[in-house]
Amino acid sequence: MSVERLLRLADGIPFSPPLPGWSPTVAPRLAREQAHLYLSGVIDISEGKRWCLSHVTVPPHEVDEAIFKAMRESAKAHENAATAVARVLETRYPCAPYESAL
Repeated sequence: MSVERLLRLADGIPFSPPLPGWSPTVAPRLAREQAHLYLSGVIDISEGKRWCLSHVTVPPHEVDEAIFKAMRESAKAHENAATAVARVLETRYPCAPYESAL
């Protein structure tokens, strides 16, 4: 997935049109949820190896929003989203030397 596509989901813009009969609010909510689930997967795959969130005291949704904001400011639209997310995580939430060894 590209950065552009992930940020469109985060903005509530779905990949495909809503199904007939859906409330107009469903598709944007599902798109935002997909973006948050994507971040959760990227975070989970190497938490504690390249970045550490164990010392973060803000709620997960605020971590997500900080990641989206940083990506909007510095990532290239056609860059791989997982690569961009990883770069933001490494920069914003580095592991202390003892955490990455666990």
